[in-house]
Amino acid sequence: MEYSTNCSINYIDEQYIGFELYWYQYFQGAAHGIYGSTEYLFSRSTGERLGITDVVKNTEAEICAIIAPYVEAKAEWGTDDEGWESILLEEERIFLTQEGIGIHFDVYEMTCYASGALDIIVPYEAFELCQPGEAELMRF
Repeated sequence: MEYSTNCSINYIDEQYIGFELYWYQYFQGAAHGIYGSTEYLFSRSTGERLGITDVVKNTEAEICAIIAPYVEAKAEWGTDDEGWESILLEEERIFLTQEGIGIHFDVYEMTCYASGALDIIVPYEAFELCQPGEAELMRF
């Protein structure tokens, strides 16, 4: 068996720092290896791990309604079951970019192996964003 991991910073600004932990695994005799990644987003002021509800003011239902059409437009499968949108709130999927909020799906979650992992970027303008320091205040 072959196994490897890599961690890299994928976003940093005054408020947030984001990391991606990438892994790859191959079993001898397999047709191909398998890989995936986990996203980590932290508050630079508190060190606390954050999810999307810490970055935007929108309700969970609003967040799912905003993101779902972007995913449905790119996904090859996985959006037919009722309630599939709940996975959009999982903190290990969320990452930030200069363009917007990213949602990560590993291979086989929404696409075939040949298509690779799927990253969806939703423009910041689609959300009601927390102001600097507001995410921490909203927790209490």
